[in-house]
Amino acid sequence: MEACVHERGSVMSREGGSVMQTVFFASADYAELDRYFQENAVKRVFLVCGKSIRFLRLDRYFSELEERRGIQVTRFSAFRPNPRYEEVADGVERFRRAGCDLIAAVGGGSAM
Repeated sequence: MEACVHERGSVMSREGGSVMQTVFFASADYAELDRYFQENAVKRVFLVCGKSIRFLRLDRYFSELEERRGIQVTRFSAFRPNPRYEEVADGVERFRRAGCDLIAAVGGGSAM
């Protein structure tokens, strides 16, 4: 997939404010993600992904992100298909505790 930003829209946050949501279709080297992280001064990413990410090149990208760009990655995959409320709440708590700047979700509907 060679396109860059596919969709940009806003979703409502719990506090009632608007939060930007960006969906990427990236090239093989994921330069679009590097550029987005740099332009938005991202220092900590909360990666929500299923266990199948290990079969994707994207796994290596996120594994090497701290060494390459100084961006810490906190992974979260402690959920089942059609996650339960408790699993989602656990993810939110881990996101907050890690002090992440954004959420990157990779995978199908359960990760999203």
